[in-house]
Amino acid sequence: MPPLSDRAKELKTKNKNGVIDRDEAGALAASFDEIDCDKSGALDGNEIRGFFSGEGCPKAAAVPAQAAQPAAPSTAPAKPAAQRGPGGGERSRAVRVDKIVIEPMSQTYPVIGRLAARRGGQVAARINGAISDMRVSEGDRVKKGDVIAMLAKERLAAERDKYQAAYRSRMATIATAEAELAKVQQELRRIEGLKKSAAFSRAKFENLQRDVETRKAALMERRTQAGEAEAELKRAEIDLYNTTIRAPYNGIISEKHSEVGAYVSVSAPVVSDDQRHEYRDRGRGADRPDIGSESARLSVSSSTTALGTWQRSAP
Repeated sequence: MPPLSDRAKELKTKNKNGVIDRDEAGALAASFDEIDCDKSGALDGNEIRGFFSGEGCPKAAAVPAQAAQPAAPSTAPAKPAAQRGPGGGERSRAVRVDKIVIEPMSQTYPVIGRLAARRGGQVAARINGAISDMRVSEGDRVKKGDVIAMLAKERLAAERDKYQAAYRSRMATIATAEAELAKVQQELRRIEGLKKSAAFSRAKFENLQRDVETRKAALMERRTQAGEAEAELKRAEIDLYNTTIRAPYNGIISEKHSEVGAYVSVSAPVVSDDQRHEYRDRGRGADRPDIGSESARLSVSSSTTALGTWQRSAP
């Protein structure tokens, strides 16, 4: 009897008779009757090989002529034509295959290193003032432009109103100077039109010319003063805007340096804002996992994970 292959031998668990019985078929149980060509109730190596290779049932070994016995008439029914190939032989048998599936895989690897913020720094105050409201706590996620803290703005609002009133006053003086200049220019044109008449006075004409120049200079001075008042107003508005401390970029509040009621000066830190973290390992050689700069989820403790980018660093 043909021996079993190494793969088929793995199915042997009970009987030690060199073949696979029906109770040992396992995954072959569904096709047991089809594989069992000689209907012996057991599967040998040739039968299994013929089924999976598509060769069909193995042929019986030839018997020498002098020893051949007359064959008994076969009582097995002939196989239908649907099971025979074009040449009368067995048809190729179907082979079942598994579908190839592409899916992401994860790998767990112990490393020694440190978490470093990709971008981080202290968010500082741009003006002097007392903190009137703190909107964040340590660990909060913020987006660019989110309000972190508020400074007292009453005094700055009053200064803004004062500079706004001064600017309006300067603009009013400009309007007055423009009207006075227009009046003198009109009088000068009237006198100039009398040059050919006896009513023309050269002294008055020259006085009006000097008056026009004086009015022009006064108008220019008032426009300059209005520009200074406008600059003061813009500075007051900027200071008032800066009473609201905002996040300069997306990140996480890693530390608070001040609280409500504290007085901060220009450049004094209010909070620390860190962006997404990177992991920098201290492994070397074969100790490093080959993941390049791919995104990695790091287990910092039994209940804390950090999502970041792996970045190798020199030992």
